[in-house]
Amino acid sequence: MKYIHPIIFASLIMCSYSYGKSLKPLEELKNGPSDNSARSLRKWRFLLATHLVNIKDIESFAPKYKEVNDIVNSCFPDEKPKCLEDLEYYSYTKAKPHEYHTARNIYKDSRDRLLTSEKQLPKAFQGGEGKVIIPDNIEELAKENGWKTVLYKTKSTGGFDGNANLYIVAIPLGEGANKWEKFAVFQTSPEDDAHMEENRYDPVPKPANGNHTNAAGTLTMISYDGTKFPPEGTITSMTRTYNTDGKVAYHWSNQNRINSCTRCHSGPFRPISPVGHGALHGKEKAMSAEHQRKTDEMNRLLDKFSSWGKVKYGDRVHRLGPPMESQPYGWAPKNSKTRSDDYIKRCSENRQTLAYYGFNSYNANIVKNPAAQIDTYKIRNAMNCYSCHNNIRHGKLHENYSWSEIEFKVAIHQNMPIGVDLSNDERLALLSCLKQEFQDVRGEWQKKAEWMLSSQCADLSIQPKCNQSTNKPQSTTQAISQ
Repeated sequence: MKYIHPIIFASLIMCSYSYGKSLKPLEELKNGPSDNSARSLRKWRFLLATHLVNIKDIESFAPKYKEVNDIVNSCFPDEKPKCLEDLEYYSYTKAKPHEYHTARNIYKDSRDRLLTSEKQLPKAFQGGEGKVIIPDNIEELAKENGWKTVLYKTKSTGGFDGNANLYIVAIPLGEGANKWEKFAVFQTSPEDDAHMEENRYDPVPKPANGNHTNAAGTLTMISYDGTKFPPEGTITSMTRTYNTDGKVAYHWSNQNRINSCTRCHSGPFRPISPVGHGALHGKEKAMSAEHQRKTDEMNRLLDKFSSWGKVKYGDRVHRLGPPMESQPYGWAPKNSKTRSDDYIKRCSENRQTLAYYGFNSYNANIVKNPAAQIDTYKIRNAMNCYSCHNNIRHGKLHENYSWSEIEFKVAIHQNMPIGVDLSNDERLALLSCLKQEFQDVRGEWQKKAEWMLSSQCADLSIQPKCNQSTNKPQSTTQAISQ
């Protein structure tokens, strides 16, 4: 049988049903799926999920979520089918919101991390007990060891220190031919140029103190573990201090909260956006061919998808990152009116001139031309952000994601969407349509419930505890739409 991507498969399944009709009583669903076929499991899961997305009374929220969760766990108390994991997790976290939010905000990190100590780093980065350093001869070591480095000025936001100058080092942590299946990326924020006003649009940083490796205050490290499924990324921020020899070092830390990071990062990693790279604006100079090569090489590494990982709290493992039910930008149900020519024409007319400001006064203006021709076919194709930003290929552009970051990627750096050639006015139109569509399909996203129904179900290899062999096939009161 030809492989069907889970997201596509879920869309096909969801198009076969219609929410909002009469619900099958939960009492009947306590018997579990009617048999061990994937179809029965999928139908049973769907009917349970229908109860979760049709809760209207605030007072019944927690009891209804708990009831659904209890049904799943009574049928599968030990091993659960993969396609039930999201439904079980969603119903549990909604039934116990206090536990869920506490777990995701605890300061002490209890994750199974790739790196738990500076002693696991190459010796060149070890600065003594509990300290990390960036060695002075890092460029020489990078050439010897095949590490990747790039020094650049960011167009957009960047490190925690607010500096425009940034320096990145990536080192492999795996073995042999698979050495890059695990790696760590360090980012420092060197001092800004002495005359930043004059040099802001020059791609080559010239830190005022002549040092391009030391951070002004914070060393950021992101580790990637590609041996896990899904791959996991972990962000750690380390504060600047000094060694006994007076050299700059950074306090190792296993304590960090990532919730604020998700505002600008759809996943732990994001490709960098240097001055001189991508679309050029105003006085911005193009970077050299070598600078471009190093930037593109780094971005191929940073473009890898990774989840935010998990954290253990009590007897439960909780997922980090944005809530799974967050509505994404660039999603619409099949045959949505928001992808029609008329809709795209109307939202394109509402496009606005964009004035963008990054660190240290980088600015770029994309001015609307009212007379510009807008290709609705191009806009429609470009609106499918969710086909890639689906938490499988890339992180989701969730509802709390910074809209200014989407504006930056689409209209300023112009590296999104990939493979679509758009004029400046078409990029402004795309932004206008994505924003309007997000509001207009909000109810449909909730009803489709893709966040807990996207996994493909398989025939059961285990007998549900709640299901007896004498069970008769269940019928459904749900309407079937063709």
